Amino acid sequence: VVDTGFTPVSGATVWINDTFGTNIDTRLTDVQGWSMFVIVTEYIESVSGYDSYYSPHNVDAWESGRYGITQPIMSQSKVVIVMLEGAGFDLLLKSGWNMISIPMNQSSTLLTDVLAPISGLYNAVQWYDAGNPSRPWKHYHINKGGLNGLSDIDRAMGIWLYMKTDAVFPIFGPVPIPSQTDIQLTKGWNYGGYLSFTKRTAGNDTGEAFESIAGFVDVVQHFDAFDSGNPWKEWDYGSFTADDLTTIKPGHGLWIHVNADCIWSVDW
Repeated sequence: VVDTGFTPVSGATVWINDTFGTNIDTRLTDVQGWSMFVIVTEYIESVSGYDSYYSPHNVDAWESGRYGITQPIMSQSKVVIVMLEGAGFDLLLKSGWNMISIPMNQSSTLLTDVLAPISGLYNAVQWYDAGNPSRPWKHYHINKGGLNGLSDIDRAMGIWLYMKTDAVFPIFGPVPIPSQTDIQLTKGWNYGGYLSFTKRTAGNDTGEAFESIAGFVDVVQHFDAFDSGNPWKEWDYGSFTADDLTTIKPGHGLWIHVNADCIWSVDW
């Protein structure tokens, strides 16, 4: 276990949970940052003569209020590094299209770097740029190479992500400073990310997710890939009991319709 300066962290609690959230093992790191003899079961997938080593487990660490998480793809060296500092959570992804965002700052905004924890598990990424009305849709596909028009992802963006299989996306990064972030919204539809680590009630009253754009926001939609019968969830100003988008969560991508240009201020 190391901090963001790659200095070993002593006395950090490291634990491994299986895919059901059951704790497998818990240890403290030594003066060199190692938690020794923690056994991580794995499986091997052989494709075209190449062996890939995988772990279905999450590895977490805590030390002095700092938090790190990784879901390792195991190499033969079996080394896992957890960066301790910031915040993190697991985002569950469903095979097919997912509507997500990444609320933490990343050390690199390059799309392939941001999505590195799920490398090989996705095919395509899309983003709608409301600031470019003549050509708003930007695309990335793993087979298009230099023809891709989407190369970077930042925390203000909502993205469509097409997964080859169900997966867990461990999202981790430093806590934003300042703790409030402003997003410019353009009249009409905007596709944005929820830039907070705090769950909030969908609405525009005090303390609710869209408080700062009260009077501007008309409709907010989110696609829940895990609800196959009714994936589209909506909050509609004035509809009250008809709303089925009741809570805005970290990792949500959101379609937001506003009646005029405005600034959406989101508290961490």
